Amino acid sequence: MKAGRLRKKKELVERFGGECSECGFADCLRALSFHHKDPYEKEFGLSSDNLMKAWDTVVAEAQKCELLCANCHAQHHCDVCGDDPFEL
Repeated sequence: MKAGRLRKKKELVERFGGECSECGFADCLRALSFHHKDPYEKEFGLSSDNLMKAWDTVVAEAQKCELLCANCHAQHHCDVCGDDPFEL
């Protein structure tokens, strides 16, 4: 099951450019994630478990997102969402 989820994530990441949309990072698949541009449109998160949903459903959800590396994703939440960068 784990291999299937990883294969699906790789396919989804490649379909959406294969790199962080902010900085271009592409060295580690596990460091890339899908960030919903509008949290009100989010039907489900694109975690590994949800990648096992119907493929068309997964792709439709990913279209609501931008592909970000872990660092840019964290920075986005600090800058755009107003999270305190020094608070856990």
